[in-house]
Amino acid sequence: MTTLSRLFCCLSMILLVVGTSATAQTAFLDRGLVSSVSVLEDKAGVWTIDSVENKPFGTEKNIVPNYGLTESVYWFRIEAKNDRHWDDLFLKVHSGILKSVDLYVPATVGKGYTHTNAGEVVPYSVKEYNTQFPVFRLKIPYDSSITVWLRVSSNNVMEVPISVAREYSIWE
Repeated sequence: MTTLSRLFCCLSMILLVVGTSATAQTAFLDRGLVSSVSVLEDKAGVWTIDSVENKPFGTEKNIVPNYGLTESVYWFRIEAKNDRHWDDLFLKVHSGILKSVDLYVPATVGKGYTHTNAGEVVPYSVKEYNTQFPVFRLKIPYDSSITVWLRVSSNNVMEVPISVAREYSIWE
């Protein structure tokens, strides 16, 4: 292989990698009905929903929260508003490499939360939806808002792109 051929090969590979990375970031620009995302780092990974619900969360400014390789657990407080006449809403985390994603939704009657688990630790045979991505059904009546919490852990890169949208869009 000539020097010019090697140079062309190297430049092609660099453009491919850079182009793919840029495409992955720009492909996810819409959080759907999510109006805000706040974050709290749990370095020891021991907090429960009861211990974090009233802690001060920091505002997550990135469309795609990315904390790299970390042993920390991250809690996300997500506010979503159904300002469209949509039924069958879903929260989706567009990452299939997260170890555990726990959703906590305030109970409709009384105190407490309903809890649903997804991620790599959940076998496909017990998942509600047969997908590698954590997907959760949400009930948000028209012109109403809801606040939910996600507890996320990972053995890989902690990248957590979150959206709330209609059913058909979660399968994209």
